[in-house]
Amino acid sequence: MKVIATIFSFLAILVSTHITCAQNSFARDFIAEAKDGKTYLRWTITQGNTCEGITILRSEDQAVYTQIGEIGGVCGSTDSAQTYLFTDDNPVLNKTNFYKLQFGLTGLTATQSVYLFSAGGYSLYPNPANQQCRLFFANNGKKVSLLLYNIAGQAVQSLETTGNFFSINTSYLAAGMYFFVVHLPQSSIKGKLLVVH
Repeated sequence: MKVIATIFSFLAILVSTHITCAQNSFARDFIAEAKDGKTYLRWTITQGNTCEGITILRSEDQAVYTQIGEIGGVCGSTDSAQTYLFTDDNPVLNKTNFYKLQFGLTGLTATQSVYLFSAGGYSLYPNPANQQCRLFFANNGKKVSLLLYNIAGQAVQSLETTGNFFSINTSYLAAGMYFFVVHLPQSSIKGKLLVVH
């Protein structure tokens, strides 16, 4: 886990909120980004505010939070706004990860969440599939398509969506290995699906 005090480029899922703590407007712009199997967090403590340490918390269910990091000492500044970065190197893959920040005794932030995909940028469940499976991926409302091919390279199913998953009907497919390609606006996702009956 790393704490870096510089601003970095956000290239994936961004979520932002204003943080209301026990004292008026204490912090702002709590952002979570999922990229390459890690979660990158950024937040800013507004000018004139300080706290005794920051605790970074993560949950899989929004009920039980576990400490995954800490920034010790006095945080924030009376002279200027201070931006902080934190990297969660080991988030739970193929699940939504929920994050909160505890500013000493000052208060908690609102919750931020990101979905973390395993290598390949997608989650396919169940795989092997019998009747149906779902293929999840990151999408911001763009029109995307899926092509499913059999082992001979013949297209056996074609789907479109503006959502972030495809429901793939495998009930009529012969048992065996299939290959899929998801065509995104500027990239593609490729993978394998095993059908068993």
